Parts: sequence; structure tokens; C-alpha cells
Amino acid sequence: MQHFGLGGILWCASALAMANEVSSQSMQQLDLAIDRLVSQFPKVVSPEPVYIRPVVVAKRQYRTPFSDYLTSQVKFKMAALGYRVLSDQTVKNTLGNTRGLRVKAKKVEKLSHSDALFTGAGQLLNGVYTKTEAGLTVSLSLSDVEGVQLATVEQLIPIVDVPLQFDDSSADQMASIVQVDSEAPQELVQIATSRGGVAPVYTEGENIQFTIQVKKPLYVAIYAVDSERHVSKLFPEAGDDDFLKPGVLYTIPSFDAKWHIQVKAPFGLDLVKMVASVERLELPRLSDHVGSISDSRSITKLQIHQKLVAQKAVNAIDVVPFLRAVAREQGIEIYEDSVFVRTEKKE
Repeated sequence: MQHFGLGGILWCASALAMANEVSSQSMQQLDLAIDRLVSQFPKVVSPEPVYIRPVVVAKRQYRTPFSDYLTSQVKFKMAALGYRVLSDQTVKNTLGNTRGLRVKAKKVEKLSHSDALFTGAGQLLNGVYTKTEAGLTVSLSLSDVEGVQLATVEQLIPIVDVPLQFDDSSADQMASIVQVDSEAPQELVQIATSRGGVAPVYTEGENIQFTIQVKKPLYVAIYAVDSERHVSKLFPEAGDDDFLKPGVLYTIPSFDAKWHIQVKAPFGLDLVKMVASVERLELPRLSDHVGSISDSRSITKLQIHQKLVAQKAVNAIDVVPFLRAVAREQGIEIYEDSVFVRTEKKE
């Protein structure tokens, strides 16, 4: 049995509980802004049920108390407009039945919409926000499960009207280590979990299962980074087949594994990164005895590239830059995806 749970930010209270601790006037201003945002949607675009993903920080895809509160309010207000919003329990039960999703995985056309297809939804609502000098710009996009956009809305919320935490320096550092910001947009690989692919949350004692899908035959490696900057390889281990095929829902642990990943203290954030390639890359040995060079400012990017490709062992922080450098050196095409996982103490 493996344990999952790292010493990052302890999320002891829900976003709604935190909202109760701030002034009612501040929350009123935030609620009005959310009202203006959601009211831009037409009352009903389609009678199909809607799967609403957590609203997250743009690009880095992690949740905050602000985004959790925003998500809960968007769900409530979309339902008030007449949309058939899938309940959290329905989503949890459906996505958690990974064995039952294997048949549906064969029908997935757009990987970024696979969890909506798995839940039986006909529509998917994605939400992100970005910080600017003027405030937080929140963007919501409603589409069908094939990716056809049905409606988009946007609202600028002044910082003074946001009394909840909306950023996370620890998550930002983790994303920087595995270079999430520079992942190229793609629809060929996806790593998600049995709670979905956007910032899932697990509580103490629950088992985490990662899901992997590819749209063409690829070799896959998966690494995890925690808030203490520790990086470890999750896949492949000795004896694992790292060559994955399209139309198959792969899981870690596998369906017949005799081990599982259980949530235990310390709780916090983990970031799991997948790198896939059309040809097998020689994975480096991770060593704390090797110094990190990928973020060095004393040498050029070309020199960093040359040093990395010459190494057989690398500092764990350099693993993603190393794989990119080797792939570039050998002319091998690679694809990347990542997912933040939050773990919490059971109340």
C-alpha cells in the first residue's frame, strides 16, 4: 500500500466556512459579481444535463478558497436558470466506477471532455480565472461533450470585492518545477483521477486512482511533486508496460493491482505530471547528490540543454527539463499533461 498526502497547505475548512468568517458586506459584493457573471448565460441552451467542473486558476489548474466558493455559487445559479446540473454525489459515484468506464473510454473523441462523457452529461462547463492589475477575470465556457462551444461569459471582479484567498504560492512553485505553464495545448494525452481531471479532492482514508488516456500509441512516464519540492516517479515501475494504446482507460494502480494509494497525513497538494512520447525515452535516475541546473541563471539555455542530455542521473527537479531536452536532441515528439490533487483530513 502506498500513501498519498503531503505537507502543503492544510485545507481545514471549506470555502463556504471561510466565507462565513469574512464580512457580510464583502461577500455581498462578491455574490453580486457572480450574479452578473452567470446571468450572462441564456436561461437554457440544451435540456442535456450539465457537468460543472471546479473553477480553477487559469493554466495551472489548481483550486483556492475563492474558486471553491465561486464554483458552488455557479452551480446554484446555473440550476436556478433551469440547467440540469449534475450533483456532486452523482459525479463522484460515476467517475469512481473506473471499471465501468472502460467501455465508454472507447468512444471518447475529445480527451478534455472525457469526464463529462463518463458522467452521462450532455454539456460541460469549464471555468478559469486570471489575476490582472484590475482584478480577477473569471471566464466560463459551456460546450457539448464533442467540444462544440455553446456559450461563453466573462466578468472582471475587483480585488477589493474578493475577501477569499485566490492564489497559492506553494502550488505556483510546484507548477514551476514541472513546467506546467509551458505545456503545449493538445488532445492526445490526459491524466486524470477517479474524481475527474480538474483539481480533484480526496479525504483521509480514501483511495486515489489515476486514469490515463491516449489518442495514439505512446510511451508514458509519470512523476509526482509535492509542496516540499520532492519529485518521485510513479510510472513505470519495474515490469510495467509503458506503451499505451488509444481507446483504453488505464489506471494507476491497475484494476488487478494488489496495492492502493491511500490518503493519510500530512495533507495538502500533490501535482502529478505525465510525459508521453512517440518513441521510448531513456528515463533518468533521480539523485539528490546531483545539483539542479535547469533554473541556473549563470549559464545559457543552450548550455543547460547540453549539460542535461549528457547526464544519466539528474536532480529530481530537473526531470521534466531533462526529458524535453533529450526529446529535442533526438527529434522525438512529446506530449504533456498534469493534474493537481488536494488531500484533506476527514472531518
